[in-house]
Amino acid sequence: QALYWLSESDAEPDETAEADPPLEPGAGERILLADDNADMRGYIGRLLVAQGYDVEAVHDGQAALEAARKQPPDLVLTDVMMPRLDGFGLLQKLREDALLREIPVVLVSARAGEEARSEGVAAGADDYLIKPFALSELVARIEAILRRCQGSRRRQLQVADLCYDLDT
Repeated sequence: QALYWLSESDAEPDETAEADPPLEPGAGERILLADDNADMRGYIGRLLVAQGYDVEAVHDGQAALEAARKQPPDLVLTDVMMPRLDGFGLLQKLREDALLREIPVVLVSARAGEEARSEGVAAGADDYLIKPFALSELVARIEAILRRCQGSRRRQLQVADLCYDLDT
C-alpha cells in the first residue's frame, strides 16, 4: 500500500473536469487539500473529515490558490509535485499575498531526505512530511500547527483590543 501512495501522477488534470465532490463538512477548522492524485486526495480528505475538519480538496496548486483567495482556509496541505502550479509555487504565491501569507502550509512529498525537508522549511512551509507517512503523524502535526496558530491569533486579537481601548 505504501508503494501505491509513493507514485506521483504524471497526467495533467482535465481542466474542464468538475471539482471533487464536496466532502461532508466537519465542524472544525477548514483545511485546503491540494493533490493531483485523486485517490490520495480522497483518502486524506476523508481521514481529515473523520477527525472533524472541514476539507476542500482540489487537484493542483493553481486551483488551491484560487480556492484560498475565495475563502481563506485555516491550513493548506499540499503535495509538492503537481501540474500547473506545484506545491512550492503555491507556497510562494500564498506568502506573497498579504491576505493569505499567515496561513500555515504543510508540504507533502515523496522526495525524501534532510535536504528536501530543509528546502521546504526554508521556502516558508510550516512543516514538510515525506511519503509514505503515518496518518496519525499527519493528524498530530496538523493539530499542533493549528493550536500554535490559534494561540498566535488569540494574542493578536488581545493586542488589537488593547490598542482599541487605548485609542478610546
